[in-house]
Amino acid sequence: MKVLEIKGNHGYFNLNGNSNPIIDINKDNIFEILNVVFDNDEINLDKISEEKQILNDAEKIIYNSIYDYIISFISKKETIKKEISTEFIGLETLLKNEPDSN
Repeated sequence: MKVLEIKGNHGYFNLNGNSNPIIDINKDNIFEILNVVFDNDEINLDKISEEKQILNDAEKIIYNSIYDYIISFISKKETIKKEISTEFIGLETLLKNEPDSN
């Protein structure tokens, strides 16, 4: 799934089949993108290059910041999943060992 793309010298983020200008992104959109990245192994992002440029400086800064954050998140994703799994197993064990209060 392509979550960030560059077309017509503008940056876009894609959610739920809709392409939206990166300049309009908000914290809820970023959270949704991270959920998509967390749940999917095949994530595609356009990187700014000579072939794919963003001409508006504000757009470029926003796009690059989100791009870098997603790349960092992807590199940590397996560690995060393992930590969540470990915490869940620990919680499950704790709950199983609690005396029944009924």
